[in-house]
Amino acid sequence: PISGTPSILGAGKLSTSTGTDKLVAFAGTDAYVYNSGTGNWDAQSRSYTAAQKFETENFLDLLFEVNGLTDVPESYNSSAWSTSTNVTDMPKAKYIRVGNGRIYLFNIALLIGGNYASRVWFCDLPKNDTIAWDFESGTDLAQTASSKVVTSAGSVFKTRGIKSGDKIFITTGSNAGEYTVDTVDSETQITLTETLTNTQSSKSFWVGGNWFDVERNNSDVGMGLGWNFNRLLCFKRHSVYKFQKTQDFATDN
Repeated sequence: PISGTPSILGAGKLSTSTGTDKLVAFAGTDAYVYNSGTGNWDAQSRSYTAAQKFETENFLDLLFEVNGLTDVPESYNSSAWSTSTNVTDMPKAKYIRVGNGRIYLFNIALLIGGNYASRVWFCDLPKNDTIAWDFESGTDLAQTASSKVVTSAGSVFKTRGIKSGDKIFITTGSNAGEYTVDTVDSETQITLTETLTNTQSSKSFWVGGNWFDVERNNSDVGMGLGWNFNRLLCFKRHSVYKFQKTQDFATDN
């Protein structure tokens, strides 16, 4: 037992390529790692929101955890917890699953953009054991009338994996709406396929393309992910949907 804690709200196992194995449990506002030497569960000094359910996946020698739409996801490497190692700009999520070399999330929340109970988001394929999430957001988007160019001084579009064809949503100001990325010119500049009408500064936005909606947000919301014969299974309250490996978002070919 984990002494003096509330009920366990989730658990996972980290197994690394170097032979490290760790059992992790989540309870209350903390994580606990089993110490085989003492037989105790060592508290990890986390500060999660209370009463949240946790899900985990083992990927790239890391344990990834999500616990709903409030706390940012974290990764654990057997000695330290991180909110940046392969989880920078990773959407918050209720459900997580690994398959075909990617991490998939379901029932998500974006830092800027809101909650999407029927949306799946997935990472890019790893490069040198590093993954990008094809997501960037901010509150400093600058736009010029009669121009297709937008800039965000606080962004790193290339590092985050933003690509031509991604959607960008300007969420505040007189140019608010959905647009399409034509080119990623630098870490801080994007050219759109559309010309903007008004000059604006310091506006909120988010941009990314690694997502798809499983039907739409309604009472039949995302309730879990599964994997079967190269098919990602998306479970909702009253239905289940499958996506084939041959589709772009679920293949490493």
